[in-house]
Amino acid sequence: MEVSLNLLNKYVKIDDQDPKELADKITSIGLEVEGMHSLANGNNMTIGYVKECIDHPDSDHLHVCQVEVRPGEVTQIVCGAPNVAAGQKVIVANPGCDLGEGFVIKQSTIRGQESNGMICSMAELGLDQRLLSPEDKDGIHVLDENAPVGEDPLEYLGLKDTILDIGLTPNRSDCMALTSLAYEVAAVLKRDVNLPEIKEKGTPGSNIEVKVETELCPFFGAKLVKGVTTKESPAWLKTALLASGIKPINNIVDISNYVMLETGQPIHMYDYDKLTKKEFVVKTGFEEKAILLDGEEYKLEPNDIIVSTDNGVGCVAGVMGADSTKIDENTQNIVIEVATFDGPSLRETARRLNLLTDASQHYIKGALNTANSLNILERCANLLEELADAKEIYETVSTTLYIEDKYVSVSTQQVNGLLGTNIQTNEIAEIFNSLKFKYELKEDTFNVKIPTYRNDITMAADLIEEVVRMYGFDNIPSTLPEMSMTIGKRTEIQEKKHMMKVLLKDLGLHETLTYSLTSPSLVHDFNIFHDQEPVKLAMPLGEERSVTRQSIIGSLLQVINYNQSRNMKDVHL
Repeated sequence: MEVSLNLLNKYVKIDDQDPKELADKITSIGLEVEGMHSLANGNNMTIGYVKECIDHPDSDHLHVCQVEVRPGEVTQIVCGAPNVAAGQKVIVANPGCDLGEGFVIKQSTIRGQESNGMICSMAELGLDQRLLSPEDKDGIHVLDENAPVGEDPLEYLGLKDTILDIGLTPNRSDCMALTSLAYEVAAVLKRDVNLPEIKEKGTPGSNIEVKVETELCPFFGAKLVKGVTTKESPAWLKTALLASGIKPINNIVDISNYVMLETGQPIHMYDYDKLTKKEFVVKTGFEEKAILLDGEEYKLEPNDIIVSTDNGVGCVAGVMGADSTKIDENTQNIVIEVATFDGPSLRETARRLNLLTDASQHYIKGALNTANSLNILERCANLLEELADAKEIYETVSTTLYIEDKYVSVSTQQVNGLLGTNIQTNEIAEIFNSLKFKYELKEDTFNVKIPTYRNDITMAADLIEEVVRMYGFDNIPSTLPEMSMTIGKRTEIQEKKHMMKVLLKDLGLHETLTYSLTSPSLVHDFNIFHDQEPVKLAMPLGEERSVTRQSIIGSLLQVINYNQSRNMKDVHL
């Protein structure tokens, strides 16, 4: 999982921390930082203003530009980009700039014209080309007219950022949400978490309906927002997505991806005006073909969870939406969906369709905080109002959301008994306070209210794990276990088996180790238990290893065949 420190800084103050030291601290609490890199490459760069751009006298595609690289300082740069023009604010790599991998900009002469630097595209800054727009791949990046000449362009664009590659263990999928990761970082730094303010908005009178006809969907909520404008996202939002490995598309799609990054909850949006019946029905039982958002046709099966609209497929739940309800440049009214779907069922669907999307991964790994679903809908609506000029926001329509409070108790004695430590009760209290866990303390026993985003905490041992990782694994004393000395020897049966093995080997036989799994044909040919069906694997890798054998004879004959086929005639098994 890639984490932008600039983006994380929105939720917990870390801009005063050295990235390497912060990475070590995060690793020390069990969230291993496997790598670290800069979002964009380049030093000695400035924002330039192209005062003049003329065709190169000795080339049909080069241009000779007079560029103001600092106030009052004009230099000549030869540029081959097709979209360079006078009057542009551009990114200039000055002589001596290191763009990474040994690519250092130098003063040079290009076909008889002096060139003192390079006007850069976004691709030349080292950004992942998969995430760039066609314009940024094919030409230089043109800055807005307010860009200050002479300033650092990476700073101005928000690209001066460090990315941490964090390897999450399966039990900590909650940290796929930046807000949950922020709680971890805040705990280790002893700081507060700053969550975005969410304003609850909703006009009564939404005519949409929600129905759930399967137990595989514990919650489904929808919110109607009218009067949105589909346009390019602001620079800060595009940069946040780029830093997180997500390609910016437009403000509507980008908002849904940003909220998923922030909360861990996948968001899906429907074009309200493309729906005849304003009804969403979550059910299974579809066996038909459907064209999804990627333009491809997929075969659906009865076990797939479907969000049905107009009696058809509106979305393959948690995987990908249907093409018939997609958001496009003409969309004005949208319905936001926030739901909880069964992870194992989604995994089967996504794997079969070969659609392991970012959204499906969140469901499969259990990164959801269902208790926060209604707030997430409001968060989306707030951003649509701010970034998409939404005019009308209606009340949320949803199934019943009931989340029972979960409590787990642990005592100081239990903590020290399991860890072999002497941690005091007040130290454990400080750890729970730093993690923002609410609790009641009676004598030395903590009754902890588990946060709704921590699905991994179910028993006292889980709380003890929280204590030890914040206390520090390096602080746990090393001791050798105490046990009585025993002499290792074989049992009587083991001794006789060993004697038989040695005897047979001394007589010139070869010992073989063969697979217990074999093919149905071999079981049929050498079945000594005629009234007994072989055990079949649910998901075998191939036909030849799909059932358990009932006799070793078939396996031994395969070994003989293998050897004789290679001119090894003297084989005794």
